[in-house]
Amino acid sequence: MINFLKKHYVHIIQIALLLLGLFYLSQVYAYETEHAKWHIHLHAHKALVYENCFTNHQKKQFHAENSERCLKDAKEACWYLPNVSKREKARQCFTSLGIMLIPAEPKIKIISSLVSALIQYGINCSDEWHYIQDKLYWAQYHAEMYEHYTLLIAHGYL
Repeated sequence: MINFLKKHYVHIIQIALLLLGLFYLSQVYAYETEHAKWHIHLHAHKALVYENCFTNHQKKQFHAENSERCLKDAKEACWYLPNVSKREKARQCFTSLGIMLIPAEPKIKIISSLVSALIQYGINCSDEWHYIQDKLYWAQYHAEMYEHYTLLIAHGYL
């Protein structure tokens, strides 16, 4: 058994990557369909809420809620643990599998696959960092608008 593993460990890694990639790919379509429906509903709901803000009190409340929501989203995210979609995970598995299929020595295949995975991880971390910065920007915007409407109300502009 040990001789078999020593002789065929690259093929075992290739099969594991293929199965993992197929597993993620099988979950992609159902997840993305449900996520798209939820995303459309969320944006439609947000637009209706802001369109229904006729007074400065309502606008102040709207910006207070969104400032808290954006800040909470930024706090929940972690730049070194990127939130990667199942489609992206499947793509990374197939990329590593493709690297493992290149005719070369087994050690070179594994090292190349690991380097590719680390590069992709770095790119994903960068994307997550930009997501956090975007959420912080919008939290600051909503907080400033909250202050603006607070001043308007304090000066008698209802």
